[in-house]
Amino acid sequence: MKGKNMESKTRSHENRQHSSVLVPYSYYKCDIPEYFPYVPSHWHKEFEINYILSGAGEFRCGERAVQAKEGDIFIICPNEIHSIDSSGHVRYDTLVFSSDMLLSVTEDRGSAEVITPLISGGRRIDFPIDSANARYKEIKTTTEEVIKLAKLNCAVTDILLHSELLRLIWLLTESGAVSESGQAASDDPEIRSVIEYMTDNYCENITVKMLAEKTFLSKSYFMLRFREKTGMGAIEYLNRLRIRKVCGYLQAGGTSISSAAFSCGFRNLSNFNRLFRRIVGTSPAEYRARFNST
Repeated sequence: MKGKNMESKTRSHENRQHSSVLVPYSYYKCDIPEYFPYVPSHWHKEFEINYILSGAGEFRCGERAVQAKEGDIFIICPNEIHSIDSSGHVRYDTLVFSSDMLLSVTEDRGSAEVITPLISGGRRIDFPIDSANARYKEIKTTTEEVIKLAKLNCAVTDILLHSELLRLIWLLTESGAVSESGQAASDDPEIRSVIEYMTDNYCENITVKMLAEKTFLSKSYFMLRFREKTGMGAIEYLNRLRIRKVCGYLQAGGTSISSAAFSCGFRNLSNFNRLFRRIVGTSPAEYRARFNST
């Protein structure tokens, strides 16, 4: 989950290319709340490793949510909806990598029985990986090695990175941190499609009734499912999304606060200002001044 290095205009289903054929991974040094106090619910086709360096925050993946602390390791499988929220300050390393880095050239039983279920959603990696895990020290050492190699971003060390990632999966499996998911990420298309719709149409007049109709679920069941997956109601998610978009305008400069608010779907400036302070912790003017002064 990217913090400081996230693009201002973040999508729930990230369009940002984290991997390519030649360089199948991306490393990010993340810092919350450098630009914004949380990373909203989103997903991507790659695996993601998050290693907490300092601070604390709520880490959520689907219906699972825990308080992240220094030394914790979180590993997200492809297409899982995830987010991080912090009322304080949290720093962490993130590595996003293609599942191709774990697959053999031929489909051997290790790939078929261990790796493929993690990619398809049949299995998941429990979190957090911390000192309660019997093999935490080995997992931590391997994670640190993986991140060090990713930082080098070199063709020669990429060879070793492949093997260290496989070692990490082996350690996680041996330590009992890999379990049956009970539900593949792709089994929840309604909530994923609604998040995508709000990301694309946040400036429009959106209601819970409208969102529920798009999923063909009853309003009450839709609200329940949305909260289970994201940890908040749909309107709260929409307001946070809009505020984040406003922050992008204010960081860039050249746009008045009222114009930025209206462009992002707010129609009542008093309500906007109240929401902005509650979510970001400062007034829009204070937030803009912070970036214009740098």
